[in-house]
Amino acid sequence: MKILKIKSIAYLLALVVMFSSCKKDFFYEGINNDPNSVTEDKLLPSVLLTGAEYSMGYTNGGDFSRYTCILTQSVRGATRQFAAYDSYVFGNEDFDNVWLNSYTQALNNLGILMRQSDKKGNNYYGGIARVLSAYEYGLITDMWGNIPMSDALKGAAVIQPKYDDQQAIYTNLQIHNYHRQQTDELHREQI
Repeated sequence: MKILKIKSIAYLLALVVMFSSCKKDFFYEGINNDPNSVTEDKLLPSVLLTGAEYSMGYTNGGDFSRYTCILTQSVRGATRQFAAYDSYVFGNEDFDNVWLNSYTQALNNLGILMRQSDKKGNNYYGGIARVLSAYEYGLITDMWGNIPMSDALKGAAVIQPKYDDQQAIYTNLQIHNYHRQQTDELHREQI
């Protein structure tokens, strides 16, 4: 009987603790806020640029060059993956890494860097980000043709971005470059 009484008290105590711990203010305000969480405004420009450059170097110097060299028969595959590529045995998953690295790492970091630079007036990082972004978009459209550019990198707001025409992308990149050159010349004249 005594064991039953102790078990009942233990169960009752456990229930009280469980239900009282569900209150938001049980401990103190902000207990569930992570002070180490990274938000866009906390990211350093040097870290964003380094991450974008690393991703571009890995993707462009690795997968992009590997696929294009095999497809243009500059390199020949002898074993494993390369032998399959040499026989033109490709699947969609073979190019997923290139696509994801280009958009989710390189272009995403560059987009955040451009927004930060525009807010803070950090023109050097902004200029580098714009040049690298244009370079990456140019490579991606060279590889796949029509790609998302105008609706890209908008996160959850645009889950399925529209694909822009390749010619429109080239024109956009050239016009952007022309206007950037005009702006740079204007700044040089003012100095």
